[in-house]
Amino acid sequence: MSIEKLLYKIEFLRYELKYLAGNKNLGDPEVLAASEQLDKALVQYYKLRDMRFIGKTSVR
Repeated sequence: MSIEKLLYKIEFLRYELKYLAGNKNLGDPEVLAASEQLDKALVQYYKLRDMRFIGKTSVR
């Protein structure tokens, strides 16, 4: 997945989580699942970003 698509997905998941958290109890399983999805997408983004950064630097 490209970084651009991943960033779009992250923004969508943030919006979804904000909506759910505003309309349900924060302990609701749906809110927790949405939070976990966002966390996974963010971890994926940081890994991809770090891989790109490491690939652009040279270690001497």
